[in-house]
Amino acid sequence: MALDDLRISFDVAIVDDDQPASTLSFPDGSINVSEDAGNAAVMVNLSATLPIIENVTVRCVAASASAIDGEDFTAADQTLTFTPSEVGQSLTTNVTKPCNIPIREDTTDEADEEFAVTLSSPTGGATLPSTSSVNVTINDNDAPPSAWIEPANPPRLVEGTATTYDFTVRLSAASGKSLIALAYRLSGTATPGYDANLTPPQSGEDYTASYSRMAASTLTAKTVVGT
Repeated sequence: MALDDLRISFDVAIVDDDQPASTLSFPDGSINVSEDAGNAAVMVNLSATLPIIENVTVRCVAASASAIDGEDFTAADQTLTFTPSEVGQSLTTNVTKPCNIPIREDTTDEADEEFAVTLSSPTGGATLPSTSSVNVTINDNDAPPSAWIEPANPPRLVEGTATTYDFTVRLSAASGKSLIALAYRLSGTATPGYDANLTPPQSGEDYTASYSRMAASTLTAKTVVGT
């Protein structure tokens, strides 16, 4: 066999070094956390159709809404990193990681409050959906304040004398709610006069009862009762 007739063949494998497309998103549409939880774990999901070959990162940022940074939670500008070893080699990949936001507990009775967490600045070929934010609701765990009337034993009033007497209603603590509704009942042998503020309106001849609303942010307010 002549040297010119010698033929050698072999296969050459070309390794694809292109990063596959992937998407980063919040798997939960909304999140609820108790005020005493200490931490809100906001989950972030990486979805890819092929194994990634380089790191994928994304910023996770919390911002105030009705919940205030520094009072109700601590805003955290974090960067989450998904590595090829974490994602694995399966053809369809879904990996979830937490973006942890510290929750600050207080002792004030208040309404549930919200803050927003947003994804931004993805790297490694990843993209974000059109909606890349999620709301986190902090559920208040504080009991409402107690209320009482002062003085417990009011003075005697002289019939026929136009006299107004103020009964002061006190709260055991200030409330974070804008208004507290206090129900009260008039009782005794004296008959109240008509007042449209009462439900149902009351009529009589001995005294007129009226009331004013109570601002929950203060410790005192007044309900007026006079002859």
